[in-house]
Amino acid sequence: MQLVRIQTFFMEFFSLPKSYQQSMSAVLKIDSFHLFLHLYQPIMKEQYVKWFSPNLGQETEMLIFGTSGRPVIIFPTSVGKYYQNRDFKLIDSVAWFVDNGLVKIYCPDSVDEHSFYEEMIHPAERIRRHTIYDRFILDEVVERASSETGQHKVTVAGCSFGGYQAINF
Repeated sequence: MQLVRIQTFFMEFFSLPKSYQQSMSAVLKIDSFHLFLHLYQPIMKEQYVKWFSPNLGQETEMLIFGTSGRPVIIFPTSVGKYYQNRDFKLIDSVAWFVDNGLVKIYCPDSVDEHSFYEEMIHPAERIRRHTIYDRFILDEVVERASSETGQHKVTVAGCSFGGYQAINF
């Protein structure tokens, strides 16, 4: 509301033509949105979980952000860890959506160093190990996300090799 008053004041004060006022109004709204995003201080809940995965046969870790909303699984990049998306500020970029309960983000650990990036094993074994990771994501991460949010569909995302994993999941 305050932004509209400021826009109106400037346009009337400078007696700008109507066409210019309309385009200027759009620019001011966009700039105010970017200012809002820049000044927004996230208050999102961050939860660390560690458990023994029966699929992987080892302990695994994951970060969860938010309390409700559509579940989003974000894979780390090549040989990345579960905290990578937080450390690179990718989670901060969607903090408003997390804080307002629109999404709940799950950042699982990867096993890339034991699958695709393990150069000492045969390519068929790399694929077999990655298939086990896919089963882990489906049976343990998606199951947890569905249980916690009450939603049966999840969104997957990632950058670099994480994007490859998301597309192929």
